[in-house]
Amino acid sequence: PFWDSALLEEDQTPRPAWYTWCVAAHNDDRHAVDCMRPGYGAAITYTPDGSLQAATVGANQSLNSVTRLPSWAWQNPVSVGGAGTVYSRPAILRDPSDNLFIFTQGPSNTLQQTIRYPNGAWAGPYQIAGPGTTFSAPAVVRDPYNNVFVAAQGPSNTLQITQRYNDWSWHGPFQAAGAGTTFSAPAITMDKFDNVFVLAQGPSNTLQLTQRYGDWSWHGPFQAAGAGTTFSAPAVTMDTSNNLFVVARGVGNTLQLTQRYGDWSWHGPFQAAGLDTTN
Repeated sequence: PFWDSALLEEDQTPRPAWYTWCVAAHNDDRHAVDCMRPGYGAAITYTPDGSLQAATVGANQSLNSVTRLPSWAWQNPVSVGGAGTVYSRPAILRDPSDNLFIFTQGPSNTLQQTIRYPNGAWAGPYQIAGPGTTFSAPAVVRDPYNNVFVAAQGPSNTLQITQRYNDWSWHGPFQAAGAGTTFSAPAITMDKFDNVFVLAQGPSNTLQLTQRYGDWSWHGPFQAAGAGTTFSAPAVTMDTSNNLFVVARGVGNTLQLTQRYGDWSWHGPFQAAGLDTTN
């Protein structure tokens, strides 16, 4: 089968069989471009001292932390989560007290949290949502009151929210959008009025919006872009005028932009980059 493990002769490291065959076909070049399968991706944040903190998926499904010091010198990766703990792109969040939180899909489709405290000590990973709850990379946002919201695709293509109150107690996951609504990892953001916005690829390649108002009530999903417009997980940002910008891969590997103005009206999608620019 395609994903059977095989051993590379030089280091006896278990690899997918297709990778071993590909390396052999490229004169034993372990880093041949044709043999590179898509990775999980990485997450990064900035700290007040001028450091950058990145989180990546390391060997054997481990979690690595990579730091760029204020001097701009990069340090070697440090393993902060053991083998078999990470199965998605990480999401990373820093709070005002300089606690750093990394969230990932864990084994058995759990949701995992790893913490770096202000003294530099790492702890975790801790399970914050149980088996069978998490089927994508998570997305995370924090409100001004230090409540944390983690969104992920759940079972049966639902949208699940796990939240941490400012007393550090975890609750959920709660279903924010029902079965058959969510077909990608979500993106999440919050406006200055404490409204939370979660975007995801929906059925028939639509773009779906689920939102939580300042009174903590959830609404949606609403279709922000129609069928045949959205072919990837989206990314989202918001400006100081409360305009919301969402990008995703569109037809023909284009980059599509859908935007919500400050009056809450949605517009687009518009093509932001042409054919074969976005894979």
